[in-house]
Amino acid sequence: MKNKKVIKNLIRIFVVIALIGVTLWGMVIVSYVMRPISHSRQNFCGFYAEPDNSLDAVMIGSSSCYYAWQPLRGFNEYGFTSYNLGSDALQPQSIEYEVKEIIKTQSPKLLMIDLRPFQYGNVMSNSEDSVNMERVAPFRNVSDNMKYSMNRYEFIHKAAPTAEDEWTYQIDISKYHALISELFSAENWKYAFNSYPLTAKGFWYHYESRIIEFDPRDNKEEYAALNDKIKDMFISLLDTVKLECPDTEVLFLVMPHKDYGKVEGVYNSLYKIIDEYGYDYLNLMDYMDYMRLDRLYDFRDGDHLNLSGATKVSEFIGSYIDMRYNLPDRRNDSEYENWNECYRTWNEEMSQVQIIEMDYD
Repeated sequence: MKNKKVIKNLIRIFVVIALIGVTLWGMVIVSYVMRPISHSRQNFCGFYAEPDNSLDAVMIGSSSCYYAWQPLRGFNEYGFTSYNLGSDALQPQSIEYEVKEIIKTQSPKLLMIDLRPFQYGNVMSNSEDSVNMERVAPFRNVSDNMKYSMNRYEFIHKAAPTAEDEWTYQIDISKYHALISELFSAENWKYAFNSYPLTAKGFWYHYESRIIEFDPRDNKEEYAALNDKIKDMFISLLDTVKLECPDTEVLFLVMPHKDYGKVEGVYNSLYKIIDEYGYDYLNLMDYMDYMRLDRLYDFRDGDHLNLSGATKVSEFIGSYIDMRYNLPDRRNDSEYENWNECYRTWNEEMSQVQIIEMDYD
């Protein structure tokens, strides 16, 4: 009799636990579905959809990177697999946690990291009247697109802007609960598990071109003092990579942008720290003539390349990686046939894009 009672109680406990688990999982799915769709969201979901340990390289960067690096071109020309984990206006405090997120499922031989967030991290935003590190929207471009995990929790707990309460970041459905219409959107339900394949592997393109006037580089040898908070974040990132990815090569990148000349001293100070840690950096501003980047035709604006410029930059980066790093050639590997299919689909789309010249207005 006592045994039957114990069994009934155990069953009740199991049922309650199961109901709680199903309810929580349901809330997670609803939260994922209600997250707004953007390039940042699609890039994260596409990354989560990549098979474990299938990426040879991952790029972490802002929109200047995901409008520049074409992973499928790198695959077709050199055979290595890569992914562009980019988000709009990426903040410097996000990068360390993105590295931790990447190595949960991937073991990249090369990490490519955008340096620009560390240059403008303490720059005032006119639109939000706060420094970039304290801007809410760019932070949510990362936090609201990560899967729920301890890494995401720590990221928010330690690095979230203070303009909103921490719990609104941790439970992001609280911000989007009013978007009930998203629950009836077939497009949103594609991302119900925060994972959905992305053919272009994180690359997006602009088809407009504008004439860009670059600031002169008058102080190539100067070193500017780094903001203390920025310097601490940068060193913490480098320490994390050394500790958690000891066998991974790291290449810090600076994409071409018009105001580089104004902030070259900041970059020089960052390069010095990178040298001390034994990592590499590649300043593409130094190779604009070599790449034949045309300021009249290859830029969408002062911060972003268009498709023509991205093709030139990707050809250069791909060649640089091929010469400097020993990444495998997967092109004839049957396990990577999907990459060949993705390239054919992507290349067909790219071949139909026409660059349109635009006025400044």
